Amino acid sequence: MTATCTVLIEPSGARVAVETGQTLMAAARQQGYRWPTACNGQGICTLCYVTIRSGHAHAVPPQPAEAERLAEIGLDPARQRLACHLEVDGDLTIVKRGVALRKHLTPDKRLAAESAASRPDARGRD
Repeated sequence: MTATCTVLIEPSGARVAVETGQTLMAAARQQGYRWPTACNGQGICTLCYVTIRSGHAHAVPPQPAEAERLAEIGLDPARQRLACHLEVDGDLTIVKRGVALRKHLTPDKRLAAESAASRPDARGRD
């Protein structure tokens, strides 16, 4: 069974349900959120980087390519990560400005995205 974790995004208060093996950016986009990026999630531009506020232990360690890219721009992989590479195995709180629901979503899709991410049972724990 696939576990689902919740990532709280500050300051917007958005909640994204992230499945095991899925990146934070991919999960957010799937749920209708716009995520700042120029390279479309290729790990090149680093515009998607987030700061982990709490739950650090639930961030899956970065792969060498991500760790190298973070070091190149002076970020600490224990505190900052690229959302296009970040996988989680538990709940996290992160800081990232510019994340918002896409405005072109139809009302039913917007409601579904908001509902899926804010459900108390979105954690999927057995």
